[in-house]
Amino acid sequence: MKISFSAVMIFIWCMLPMRLNAKSNAEKTLIKIKKNIVSSLKAMDKSAKKTSKDIAKSGIKSRKTRKIISELYKKTGFAVDTAFVDGTGKISIVEPIEYRNVEGTDISGQEQVLFVKNNKTPILSDVFHSVEGFNAIDFEYPVFINKKFAGSVSILFKPETFFTQTAGILDPDQTYHFYVINGNWSIIHDSAGMETGINIKNLPDNRLFTLLSEGQRQGKGICHFTYPGTDKTRQKLVYWDTATFYQTEWKLVLMAPSEE
Repeated sequence: MKISFSAVMIFIWCMLPMRLNAKSNAEKTLIKIKKNIVSSLKAMDKSAKKTSKDIAKSGIKSRKTRKIISELYKKTGFAVDTAFVDGTGKISIVEPIEYRNVEGTDISGQEQVLFVKNNKTPILSDVFHSVEGFNAIDFEYPVFINKKFAGSVSILFKPETFFTQTAGILDPDQTYHFYVINGNWSIIHDSAGMETGINIKNLPDNRLFTLLSEGQRQGKGICHFTYPGTDKTRQKLVYWDTATFYQTEWKLVLMAPSEE
């Protein structure tokens, strides 16, 4: 689906990966950001796995199941809600109480729900418009009872909440400009809040895309930004790395002042 956004288009041209001096503060910050993001995703995975096993033991119609889902919500600090989605793709149980109005909703057509049903493996969705009414990312973890697929555990969260908690805390003064770019080259998080939803392949000058798509999982280079209506050009250092979680890959991009 298309996500609406408003943004100031900035013309960019970049130099391809180059050698820079020993690790700068920005590069060290990016390393910490990636560590936080990956560790948070792994912790979520571990919690979802335990929840899946607990539901398998208690049974999907047990009174304990809601409590199990509620415990998962309380344990996942960035989650908006957690749920059990049954084998037909209907939301069976949701916590917290504020979102119980979506119980019984058929979400069998959502890509991540179809994937977990067909492949029987966990999946982290792309950004989509949830039935709860906001743009979100959904992590689905399969539940098996007697070795048969019985549904999935869902952890739903807003990208801005997740990335603020994992990345924003490392740069509270916003010294750097931080982007997260998905596998389709769309910006799913922009620390400045202006360019979320933009596909960098579609920028007037897509050399930033060229810089990031050279096949290197991490690297560094220089970009020059020209703002519309002016002849002023600003040079910034660009650092990037790749975070992988199951089938999902995110490009983590940090831009720093050239004088750093």
